[in-house]
Amino acid sequence: INQLMLKRDDLWIFTSITAIFDIISVNTAFLFAFWIRFYANLIPTPKGIPTFGSYILPMVFITILFLIIFRLIGLYNQDKNKNKFIQITKAISFLIVAFMTLTFLYKEISSSRIFLAIFWLSSIIIVTLTRGLYKIIKRSLAVSRIFIKRSLLISKKETNLIKRIEASGEYKIIIHLTPNKLDNIREIINKNGISTIFISITDNQQDKIISIINTTGHDLDYKII
Repeated sequence: INQLMLKRDDLWIFTSITAIFDIISVNTAFLFAFWIRFYANLIPTPKGIPTFGSYILPMVFITILFLIIFRLIGLYNQDKNKNKFIQITKAISFLIVAFMTLTFLYKEISSSRIFLAIFWLSSIIIVTLTRGLYKIIKRSLAVSRIFIKRSLLISKKETNLIKRIEASGEYKIIIHLTPNKLDNIREIINKNGISTIFISITDNQQDKIISIINTTGHDLDYKII
């Protein structure tokens, strides 16, 4: 299922929550790596143990770079078809390279390479686990109908589309209409509290898609199947 147009309020809310989870995750990984490197007595510290205050500035820069790179990689897009683990690994690897470049250009920002290696591994693990936990929470809320989206399906045949759409736990198909029975669609939408419309028609029916959107209004979430 590809996204045609996502309701901006929903996108902003879920993206913001995901970003908050990510910020908590990356800073948790940072603190964990700092403790393992300097205070767990597992790795020698021939140059002494730095104060945590000297790592606050690197933590701030890492958090900012983290959000920028995750955004550029596409980890805040609502695309469920991509392998998130691979994307997260790639993004955090870019993050480490970008931060090392930054430390080379600005000598006042520095950190241990062993620390960065531990941070790289712990970030991948913690961010992946945290995002998995958030996904479970979101799905649980959807199942309990707190965040479930009442939806309408427009297609010639039902086939197994309804099961596929509802499998995510985020949507509930309330009404199924065929493309030739859309006369009272606006009334049906208002009466049933529809927030999302799934449209399944062939590629050569773009005019039909535009007509449906113009008829139903631009305040809904449209998805092309």
